[in-house]
Amino acid sequence: MESYLHIHPDYHVVKNGACFHITEANGKTIAMIEAVEATEVRMERGSYFPEFGRQYENDVMVFICSGTIPLTLSYRIRKRPTQSC
Repeated sequence: MESYLHIHPDYHVVKNGACFHITEANGKTIAMIEAVEATEVRMERGSYFPEFGRQYENDVMVFICSGTIPLTLSYRIRKRPTQSC
């Protein structure tokens, strides 16, 4: 099973150990994402379409888990960058 988390093009994903930081262009962390119940996290490039005819590339996080049904896949988004994953 896969779950896709699309990040706005104004922000980027930076891996830091088991945690992923969402950063502004100046490198400031605005949020952190932790894979809670996912066996793998893959990064992809995607597209953001704010209006017809306008396309911007963006980061996409893909959370993956596999096994027997029922499956649970979850991730945690923390707005406060002072907390650690």
